[in-house]
Parts: sequence; structure tokens; C-alpha cells
Amino acid sequence: AMNGKTGIGQAESDVNMSASDIFKNLQFGAMGYVEVKHGKWGAAADIIWMALGSTAEGRLIHANVDVDQGGFTFIAVRELSRAIDFRAGVVVNTLRQRIRFLTLDRELSRNETWVDPIVGIKLHTPDTGGRWGFALMADVGGFGVGSDIMFNIQPTGVLRFTQGTGLAFGYRWIYVKYENEGDDAERRFLYDVTSSGPFAGFIFRF
Repeated sequence: AMNGKTGIGQAESDVNMSASDIFKNLQFGAMGYVEVKHGKWGAAADIIWMALGSTAEGRLIHANVDVDQGGFTFIAVRELSRAIDFRAGVVVNTLRQRIRFLTLDRELSRNETWVDPIVGIKLHTPDTGGRWGFALMADVGGFGVGSDIMFNIQPTGVLRFTQGTGLAFGYRWIYVKYENEGDDAERRFLYDVTSSGPFAGFIFRF
């Protein structure tokens, strides 16, 4: 689900989309996490991409609306103990919006890409070979470099089938407040939105 506020120029709009609204307009979506560790050091990549599309029809206007949103996180990981990892890195955020007015043969588009530094921790049950596990990942970033503020919170449960395979499930909150004033008021861009929802996926270890 997505809740918050967006704005372009002087215009602002509230965002209130349920999970069913997003799936109804979803053209493509993907989320993946890869982590490599050697000793106490490691690196991780966390990728999110979502493409939404819908058609707006009215008495005078017929338009196609497309919104692509991506978050590409690259993290250095340092093991502090068997149950705590420190994380630091960057997030590359990108938003692409396009409105095609079919009746007017006109197209409006706006692209925004910015980079946020982030720091965080990952708390997890020690890897003792047990069947069940739990992890809590929490990151905060932005600090006015890109976004004013952003955070990512992700509690995850793990069910291991074998030493190398398993199932992950949990819930994720991502909040981003980004505002670009631009050269003038007409170029202003605002994105102040919380995205949240449950997830499930497979785990492969090698």
C-alpha cells in the first residue's frame, strides 16, 4: 500500500492506494536481496522496481498514466556479533511519471533520480542450523543529501527447508520524504510517501 502526498509545481495530491489498487494497476514488479560475506565483512544489494499503469477516462479527456518507481540499495556490512550487523551505504531512488493525453495528442513527463546515504543495523538469530530464524533490518538515511529523511524497516521470519534453501516472510515499511524546489516553483517536485506491505520469497544460500 502507498500513503502520503506528491506534488509537481504548485499542484499537490494525496496518495491513498491500497494493495488491491496497486495490484490492479501493476504492470511489472520485482524485489530481491543478495548478500555476500567473508569473515566479518560483507556487501549487499537490495533492489525494488515497480511499474504502474492506468487509464483515466472522462467526458473530455482520455489519458494513459504510467509511473515507474525504483530503489537500488548498495550496502557494506560489518558483523559486530553473532546476532548484530552494522550496515552503511547508498540508495539510488528513481521516479518516472508520464501522462499521455490521447484525445489531445500530448504527453507530459517528469523524471527524478536522487541518491541517499543510509546507515542501519540488522538484528538476527544466530545461524546454528535450526529450522526457524528471525531478522529485523532497520535503516535510516537521506539527511538532506537527497531526501530530507527516509527509513526502511523490515522484520523477517525464516523457515529453512535445508541448509541452503528456505522461505522468508515478513512485512516492510519504506518512507521517503523528498522535495526538489528546482529553478522555479513550476519545477518543484514533492514525494512524501510511505510504502508498506507483506512479502514472501525463497532463500537460496551457496
